[in-house]
This record gives sequence, C-alpha cells and structure tokens, in this order.
Amino acid sequence: MLNYIEGKSIIHKLNSTVKLIFLIAISVYIFTVKDYVTLNIVLIISIVMLLLSRIKLINYIKAIVNSIYFVIITFVINLLFSDIIYSFMISYRIFIMIIFTLILTLTTKPMDIVYGITNLLYPLKIFGVNTKDISLMVGIGISFMPILKNEYIQIKQAQMAKGYYPKIREIKKYSLCIFVPYLTNCFKRVDEMSIALRAKGYEE
Repeated sequence: MLNYIEGKSIIHKLNSTVKLIFLIAISVYIFTVKDYVTLNIVLIISIVMLLLSRIKLINYIKAIVNSIYFVIITFVINLLFSDIIYSFMISYRIFIMIIFTLILTLTTKPMDIVYGITNLLYPLKIFGVNTKDISLMVGIGISFMPILKNEYIQIKQAQMAKGYYPKIREIKKYSLCIFVPYLTNCFKRVDEMSIALRAKGYEE
C-alpha cells in the first residue's frame, strides 16, 4: 500500500504537506457525512483524483483487493453490535478513505510523507514536543512496511516450496508455519534497526 510509483501527474507534483492536510480534512468530512448521496459525490471525487494521478488502474485494484479484508472485518464487527445499514455505512466510509490513502501513498515518496508530517507537527514544538523523534518513528514505520510485506511473501513461498499451501482457515497450522516465523523475523528486523540507529549515534 505504500509503494510509491514514479509519475509526472498533477497529483504527483502537489506538496506532500498539502496532500496530508487534504487527507485529514476529507477523513473528518467523510466520517461526519450521514447520507449516501454526499458520500457518492466524495467517491466520484476520489475516482477523478485517481485518474488524474495517471497511474495504471491495475495498481489501485491490487491495493484495494489487499485492503478489502479490513473493510469486510469492519463490517462484520459492526454488524455484531449494530444494524446492517449502520455497518454498511461505516464500511463504505472506510472504503472511500482507502482510495484517498492509496492516492497519497502511490503518488508521494515515503520521505516526502515524513517531511509533510514533520511540517504538520511543527506547531507542537511550542509545547516542548520533540517532533524530530516522531518523524523518525513515522519514517521507520513507512520504510518497514515493504520489508515486512516481503518477509511474509518469502516465508509463504518457502512453505509452499515444502509442499504446504497456507490457508488462513487452518488457524493452528497457519500460525505455526507462517505467523510464528513471521513474528520472529520481524523482531530480528527491529533489533537490526535498533543496532543501526545506535551505530549512527542516535540515542533515546
């Protein structure tokens, strides 16, 4: 979801801070609106922006498919505590938000996103908040996501090479063969990052 795609569209050229402010504003608006007509208009705006980014639709479709599980889980959880209309409304809002988030992440370099967040957090310096540390954590988080994704793919491919085809519904077997080694590798990556930061002189 955070794989930047090079481009020269008007969306690519927008300042990352402006994009983040827009994303925050549109997020608040989406979760404030209570009718489908307005949400449909917002969805159309997101599709127009998607087309203006001049990124192949297949890239968006793949990212949306990978995120659709989250929408479904949200719908099911809400359905347990509320009615189907409310559950669908929440899921629809999240779906639209995913599109806007994809537009941001696919058209903005990870470090530009970090700079944008740094600019947004700048006023917090008045209250003594160390915005550089927050920006560093965000930057590490963003750079880690593709690495963690590759770790999962490698573990899954390794298990398939051994003749096991992972299925999420086989929870116990899936956990032992995929989830446990995945977590182990994640912790190793975190330790490596910690050692690298200390070697570069960064201290808490």
